[in-house]
Amino acid sequence: MRSESIRLKNFQAFREATFDRLPRLCVVVGANGTGKSTLFNIFFFLKDALTDDLGVAFARMGGRRGFADVRSRDSSGPIEIELKFHFEPDSPLATYFLAIDEENGKLAVVRETLSYRRGSAGKPRNFLDFRELESWYLADLEAVERGLGIAKLGRQQNKKKYRNPDSLAHPKDELQKLTSGCYQGIGGSRTIAPHLDIKNKRSSSFAVFLSGIAQFEKQSTRRGAEPHP
Repeated sequence: MRSESIRLKNFQAFREATFDRLPRLCVVVGANGTGKSTLFNIFFFLKDALTDDLGVAFARMGGRRGFADVRSRDSSGPIEIELKFHFEPDSPLATYFLAIDEENGKLAVVRETLSYRRGSAGKPRNFLDFRELESWYLADLEAVERGLGIAKLGRQQNKKKYRNPDSLAHPKDELQKLTSGCYQGIGGSRTIAPHLDIKNKRSSSFAVFLSGIAQFEKQSTRRGAEPHP
């Protein structure tokens, strides 16, 4: 993977910063306290957020106060991280965007997207667009029922809030409440995911994800079939 640019907002020393047209070899020079270490710690922060959860990522990055210590001093609004990169040297430009805020004392993903550009001048297409992964599970309670072994859970699918789970502010909390605590992050995802119905349209973000993956696969296959000079 090769990074093309990094954009940060409200992230520690960087209230608003963009590092564009990054070369293959990049040397960062600056005075103490200007954010050199922070720039590289972004990747550790994202890794912790993806492999553990936001709470762990903020605790390791900021310390005791978590979100308050990571967000730039005297700033407001969500923390934003945007990375532009190529999966492979000849692959389309991909853009990952993550916005995190604190709502009622709880960390919340305001927006998370992954998109790629079709061609040098094509319009970016999202193939990942959601707030919390749990909204996908709430859109398919039969999959949750089978994955976690909770009888008759699928019958609750007709409730209004589960017909459009992308609109829920805290889908993870909702799923834990619905399953009486049986759902626990990564372990729960591993048991539920194999049962998800890919034809399910209740979660628009899930549909966008599947459509984007199909398009990306199609484009990659077409590019791989082209004769090399």
